[in-house]
Amino acid sequence: MEKTQSRFHWGWRIGIIYTTFALATIGFMIFSFTQKVDLVSPQYYADELRQDAKMLAENNALNLSEKFSLTHEGNILSIQFPNTPERGMIHLYRPSGSDLDKEIKIVGGIAQQSFSIANLTSGLWIAKVEWSVGQTSFYAERRFTK
Repeated sequence: MEKTQSRFHWGWRIGIIYTTFALATIGFMIFSFTQKVDLVSPQYYADELRQDAKMLAENNALNLSEKFSLTHEGNILSIQFPNTPERGMIHLYRPSGSDLDKEIKIVGGIAQQSFSIANLTSGLWIAKVEWSVGQTSFYAERRFTK
């Protein structure tokens, strides 16, 4: 019996495997460097320093006898405050793209308020609502899908 010679020597096989691995690694690095990476907010570190005040405001909202509510119907976002806010802000946060975020100022002296969200793109939104009555701050978050 004659022994037939293989066209690919074992050294070639190792070279092909190593080259494939190296090219896959380089491809992954190029892919990862071209991806957009956003922090949660542009002022991430300043927000982190205010975390204790935010947690206190959230506990204040949870301890109210009536609860904060946010409803969404069509292009209208309605908010029912358990107490009448003197001032506040609604931050509409889009997790998939910080460039789509919006801020709406709360009108003082009105417990139930409605806002048009017709200009928002479809998808998941998080409404971060901060309001205050006197010297007491309140904070609540609600998710909704437009």
